[in-house]
Amino acid sequence: MNLRQIEAFLAVFEEGAFSAGAARLKVAQPTVSKPVDALERTGSSARWLAGRSTGRAG
Repeated sequence: MNLRQIEAFLAVFEEGAFSAGAARLKVAQPTVSKPVDALERTGSSARWLAGRSTGRAG
């Protein structure tokens, strides 16, 4: 887990969409989705957190 992954996740979570999170960070959408995907692969708690942004757990 690194700061880029956390920043990307937080932007997506707060904005409600990958594209909106990317716009907030002023980067392209893949620049946000790749670190979030990597964060999701680090463990089940990260997957649970990511699921919260889409309304699903885990």
